Amino acid sequence: MKIPIHYLTSEQVKPRDLLRNLLIGRDCSEIEYFEAETTSCYRTQAIKVLSCLLCINPTTVRNHWGKTLNFESMPENYQLVLAYIEAAGINQKYASLIINDKYTPSRLTPKEFLDYALGLDKLTTEEIKLRLSNNSFFAECARTLSQVLGFGYRTVMNWGYDIRFHNMPQEYEYFLYYALEAIKARQAINTKNMATAA
Repeated sequence: MKIPIHYLTSEQVKPRDLLRNLLIGRDCSEIEYFEAETTSCYRTQAIKVLSCLLCINPTTVRNHWGKTLNFESMPENYQLVLAYIEAAGINQKYASLIINDKYTPSRLTPKEFLDYALGLDKLTTEEIKLRLSNNSFFAECARTLSQVLGFGYRTVMNWGYDIRFHNMPQEYEYFLYYALEAIKARQAINTKNMATAA
């Protein structure tokens, strides 16, 4: 049986694609997208949405991620998080809340994420003790966070010496929340497909 982390996508989503879905809608023609993207307030709204969802200063998005709507200088690990946001079902309703300053992203600690993603929350007390006593368990947790957040393994290892990873920057707790929601969404789709096939 697959553990939850195996449901997480490793593909990235380009910021322009996500913003089109959030701010304009899905399945529009290129002309409709172009018309919406050329309105005077669109780039401002796009920056606000990316800034809020990724917990990044708007100045960073505006001045360092590119002058076009492609935000071509956005770091790849953020594009990975955009894929989680999309898979988690963050949609136009959320964009509207963000623009009106009525949305605050949820957060998840590394331990909460790892408990679910590695299936620890489904184990008995004895099974958990056995996993925790395994010398390679902490390394497995660090590798998992490295994969999910798009940072190097050594960087993650510097965040702490147990699965709470106390020194992880707090803004990445938002990314873990999106990743968990993406996992749950994919699990739900998989369960539905299996029920339909049966």
